[in-house]
This record gives sequence, C-alpha cells and structure tokens, in this order.
Amino acid sequence: MSYQKVNPYPRHDDLVQGTFFQPEDYKLNLIMVTLRPISLRVLFYALAHLEADGSVELSPVKMASKFMTDSSYIGKGIRELVHFKLMAYRTRSVFWLNPGVAKPISIQIS
Repeated sequence: MSYQKVNPYPRHDDLVQGTFFQPEDYKLNLIMVTLRPISLRVLFYALAHLEADGSVELSPVKMASKFMTDSSYIGKGIRELVHFKLMAYRTRSVFWLNPGVAKPISIQIS
C-alpha cells in the first residue's frame, strides 16, 4: 500500500463545493458490472462526502452504524475500490477519489 501525500487539485475556500460524477467508460463499466454491492455503497458515500481537494475520509468504524453492517465488510468494499484504482490511499482512513470517476467542482456565488 502506498500513500500519496500531494493532490494536484487546488482548494479554494471562498467557493461552494460540489461533486461532478462523470466516469470514464472503463471506470463506468467497472462500477456497473464488476463491483460488489458494498463497494457501490462505499463509493456513493464517498461521492456524497468528497472534499474540495478530491479526498474523502472513509472510516469503516464510523460508517458501520450508517450502513447497518460490520466494519470489516465496509473495509472489504474500500479495499475493492482501491484494487480497481477507483480510489487511492492518502492516509490510513483518507483516500483520493480517482478523477476518472468523479471530480470536486467549485462554484462561486456572488
């Protein structure tokens, strides 16, 4: 497992944060055909909680009560997303979401 400390996507604090979900064809095929249901649930959770810098905190213990399942099962979903390169480790419980799946977007409201 390799940790990646630098994300090339800058953060702007004065902007509203959203998530733009438009996966590349290959990534969409992985999502639609290959992923297990728990991995899909983790991916949708990640999309809903994506930070402006493209990272997301995924703590299986915290997510277990929301998903009404065991944290080890959530960990399997996270590992599958990393295996298929839909996410990469930033730290132990923080991940970079592959921009080929979704990107954080910023909208300035004046």
